[in-house]
Amino acid sequence: MGWFGKILGGAVGFGLGGPIGAILGAAAVAAMERPGPESDAVLSPVEEAQMKFFTTVFAMLGKLAKADGQVTEDEVGAVGRFMDKIHLNEQSKNFAKSIFNQAQQIDVPFEALADQYYRMAGSDRMKLVMMIDILLRVAMADGQFHPAEERLIKNTARIFNITDGEYQKLKAQYVKEFSKYYAILGCDENATVDEVKKKYRKLASEYHPDKIAHKELPEEFMVFANSKLQEINEAYAKIKEERGFK
Repeated sequence: MGWFGKILGGAVGFGLGGPIGAILGAAAVAAMERPGPESDAVLSPVEEAQMKFFTTVFAMLGKLAKADGQVTEDEVGAVGRFMDKIHLNEQSKNFAKSIFNQAQQIDVPFEALADQYYRMAGSDRMKLVMMIDILLRVAMADGQFHPAEERLIKNTARIFNITDGEYQKLKAQYVKEFSKYYAILGCDENATVDEVKKKYRKLASEYHPDKIAHKELPEEFMVFANSKLQEINEAYAKIKEERGFK
């Protein structure tokens, strides 16, 4: 059935409280065509982890879109394109939209979502970095970065214990200059060849499909992780070509 079907069917025991849980509950009710009796279906630990990640992504994107007080068509379009990029099916897309919309209506600070997610992620730093990456990708999709959005994402990075230097490198991935390829690898343009190779090997290992498979990510975000590996490989190839090493 998958966690979508269980939640929409009124599953019990998904055990997610706090602001993210409130948004999930409201989104599930809004997404049901006809709310029915509570189901005895229970989420497995893997399904619960997937549910938490999926809900947090679209809840934070919903809050981020309203950072300047109103949600524009461009912002909705950017989120829609992100959904397409990670190959959401219609059911998943509709539920993501419900989470996105409910997050805008529930009166909790953006930072409260970030703090709860930080506690849920525990020691899994990759999940924290991936969340910042997704927020930046969508916020900068149209080539602009609203100051209110950047303030919220920078606050989130601080909550996640991501340094300003690391944040700036993540942000630089979404500019159009050649320097973005170095940013994707997390190194400076004056890095030595050995440093570039070391960074590439580390990232290629972290985003290897076998390692990603153990992260308990929703299937759609496995697609995102795989596309990230493609970006890492492309960046390394571009730098090798420019600097002439093998």
